[in-house]
Amino acid sequence: MNKLNYLNDCLAKGLNVPVKKEDGYFQVISTAKDVDGDYRRSSWWSTLEGAKQHIGYWDGYRKENLEKEIKDWEILTPFRLEVEPFKVGDKVQILESIKETDNWDGFKHDFKDMTGEIKSVYNDIDGLNYIINSYYISHKYLLPLREEEVTIKISKKSLEALQEAGIKIIK
Repeated sequence: MNKLNYLNDCLAKGLNVPVKKEDGYFQVISTAKDVDGDYRRSSWWSTLEGAKQHIGYWDGYRKENLEKEIKDWEILTPFRLEVEPFKVGDKVQILESIKETDNWDGFKHDFKDMTGEIKSVYNDIDGLNYIINSYYISHKYLLPLREEEVTIKISKKSLEALQEAGIKIIK
């Protein structure tokens, strides 16, 4: 596989690709695309860490420019960005993309509102996964649950009745 095909294959599979020019400068091509559909990139940096800290800063290379430029690059080991795992007890929303999995029909009845709570965390060979509602679910299908605060206005008489019933009121 030539360099360009390898680069595109890695990007399509969700890997960021660091490259090094002959002058020793580094750049990272990211999986995010710009408005023209080209993969965004960092600027050139004297260190790989510098390039990693600026992933996506620049728009992507046009195809014809990339074909020329890549000839002088060394492709380094591609990588995925690290993520912070959810913790036991975190409430999560399940992304609609989970419905595209082969076995969604077998457990969709337990996720009517597409939310759940993390019961266990597993960082296995097959990735970061969680037990939610007794099911093993990948990190890529989850996002933090955004719970909105609700403000309810009640009369003074109702407030007194709630307090007499032993219900704690937070103002």
